[in-house]
Amino acid sequence: ALFIAVLRWGVAGAAIATGLSQCVGGVLPLIYFLRPNSSLLHLRPTALRLRPILQACGNGSSELMSNISSSLVSMLYNFQLLRLIGENGVSAYGVLMYVQFIFVAIFIGYSIGCAPIVSYHYGARNHPELKSLLRKSVLLMAIGGVMLSALARLLAACSAAVVLAPNVRFGKLAGGWKEVGRIFYNGSSEMLNSVSAAVAMFLFNLVLMDRIGSLGVAAMTIVYYINMVVNMSIYGLSQALYPLMSYELGARNYQSIRALLVISLKSSGAIGVSVFVVTQLLKRTLVSVFASGNQELVALAITAVSIVTTHYLISFVNIIGSSFHTAVERPVESAVIALCRSLLFVSLPLFLLPHFIGDVGIWLAMPIAELLTLFISLSLYFKTLRRLRQKLDS
Repeated sequence: ALFIAVLRWGVAGAAIATGLSQCVGGVLPLIYFLRPNSSLLHLRPTALRLRPILQACGNGSSELMSNISSSLVSMLYNFQLLRLIGENGVSAYGVLMYVQFIFVAIFIGYSIGCAPIVSYHYGARNHPELKSLLRKSVLLMAIGGVMLSALARLLAACSAAVVLAPNVRFGKLAGGWKEVGRIFYNGSSEMLNSVSAAVAMFLFNLVLMDRIGSLGVAAMTIVYYINMVVNMSIYGLSQALYPLMSYELGARNYQSIRALLVISLKSSGAIGVSVFVVTQLLKRTLVSVFASGNQELVALAITAVSIVTTHYLISFVNIIGSSFHTAVERPVESAVIALCRSLLFVSLPLFLLPHFIGDVGIWLAMPIAELLTLFISLSLYFKTLRRLRQKLDS
């Protein structure tokens, strides 16, 4: 209100105010953590151990490469559509992606929910359950693939089966299906996150089409591509966290769980801050790659990028928080974080702010959602770490 209404700085004022608010929101937790305290989550000098970092990076490299390649393919589609069809083509492709996310949510949820369960049993040396779980998972995924997968996904699954077949032996299903239900329950937060993110982007499109038109949707799609590179990198890191942390949970090693969490927060924080700085410095160059000479789109996308990307400074805490709770089998807490950051706290400012501060309110919705979710995430971090220490040290 000060920068926009009183000083009348317009969009630039909104961007400055957003950046300052994010900095204040980041400084206050640092002040708390840097002062002497006896809480479970605080900052202190630690020895830099290269082996756990390399292990985490190596374990998550496949997910990282998959996410980065998907982002690059989407960028190429965007470039060609904008060059050959224009912003309407980019908008249509953006809508298509959001619909696709809804259909693949069940596969994402099951695979992510399965990783902590598998690692838990591996850490507990429960090999018979691992074999039974593998057979059940293969059967379920085969049925789901037939029902929901497109031809490309079916071919990819067949290729993976050919590679894995020499090392997998299928036998008679044994035991109950309780573990399968446990997997779906544990992965429900990731299913919810994928669905709610698609719904949120649909709501963004509705508001953008109503207030700005197809040019606004095209600008948001450009922001989304940049955002995808950052989030997918952090998601790749967080997915590497699942098996490592769940293994330590099965082995009842609280200190290793806490150390993995600290490493994940530091690494993802470095990614978020670095990309934010690079994006702010090179935003015109990045936007121009996709805008293909459309100066009106360039101007609008630069404004959007300047504001939306401020959430990189704090979003990593929420992303890792959701993944951490899934890894330690706290799906309710994970679902709360995922739902707040991807839908609930996005929808409220998205529909309310444009009526008071204009179109800039649309771009502020995502940073505000991450900031509000940050307080919930920190609270759940403390609560879950305290419970884990009591449970594993007893």
